[in-house]
Amino acid sequence: MARPHPSHFEGGDPRALFAAAPVSLIALDTDLRAVAVSDTYLELSGAQRQGIIGRTLAEILPAPRSPAAVESIASLLRAIVAGDIHWRTSTILDPSTPGDPLWQVQTKAVVDELDRIQLIILRIERVAVDASGMSTYANHHADLLRSNAELEQFAYIASHDLQEPLRMIMSYLQVLALRHAEQLDPSARKHMTTVVGAAERMRTMITAMLEFARTGSRAPVLAPVASEEALADALVNLEPNIAASEARVQHGPLPPVLADRVHLARIFQNLIGNALKFRSSDGVLVQVEACAHGDFWKFSVADNGVGIPDGRQHKLFRVFERAHSERYHPGTGIGLAICKRLVEHHGGRIWFESREKFGATFFFTLPKVPDAQPT
Repeated sequence: MARPHPSHFEGGDPRALFAAAPVSLIALDTDLRAVAVSDTYLELSGAQRQGIIGRTLAEILPAPRSPAAVESIASLLRAIVAGDIHWRTSTILDPSTPGDPLWQVQTKAVVDELDRIQLIILRIERVAVDASGMSTYANHHADLLRSNAELEQFAYIASHDLQEPLRMIMSYLQVLALRHAEQLDPSARKHMTTVVGAAERMRTMITAMLEFARTGSRAPVLAPVASEEALADALVNLEPNIAASEARVQHGPLPPVLADRVHLARIFQNLIGNALKFRSSDGVLVQVEACAHGDFWKFSVADNGVGIPDGRQHKLFRVFERAHSERYHPGTGIGLAICKRLVEHHGGRIWFESREKFGATFFFTLPKVPDAQPT
């Protein structure tokens, strides 16, 4: 699919034109730091030029804005730099609360003659919305929250109520298998085994659906959390698996974060658990690190396992999607979907890098505790 034609960088420095530009512009380098800004944007935002140049996206976008909205824009720009999406995009920077100003952010890449991205230009404009429009936005926001809550409740009820009839089906199948197996010919016994196996898989999937629905039923209780303690909680839960696989789990200094400790432990547990499950024959080594990432901390969980096949990577965070055959690596296929939901509930983002047979590294971001430094 052809990309929209980007602006070309012909040797002159377009950053020199920004100060006099009649529109609200910011130029970013490929590390997503500001290198130029127009006077129009400074007037619009009330910012000073020295407070923009060299700063990260989280520091230059107009306030008020939610951490989740900032990370959403950052994710979009990283995808542009990586070449994963079109170079010309437009999105709305959601306010931190309904009633705050709305901002539209348009992006366009500046490339050289070899189509290598040199700069990303942001055009940031305040969206004019009257009182009735803000009321409509607030109503749509409330309707979306209510719809999501109802959908999660439906998934919970459906998966819960499906367990009883399935339990009855499995009970009668087991009775047939135990009491009447001798009356069945080999073909019928084979069919019976197949049906029992299918019922077992259905029970596993229903249990997984119930677990996934429960994950979204409780909002995270955000408070300053020592991430090393949450990691320790996860390692206690994984201790039998770590011992069985003779794995080494190491970590560098980890910072305090604004998070739900139970949810953070679950994220660590699922990611490290996957590293143990999808291990290679070379022994298991898992390394957990963290570094500053704007208003967030970026965590990484790296392993030396079997990696993720290219053809499966784009579906990895979907419910019941698996990177490897269940025959060799049993499981439900919801662990990463749960991680994604938990991270996003904190306003963060999760992604990964992997090469098949060369391990995988999962990254996720969580909000910083104000003025907090790594411990």
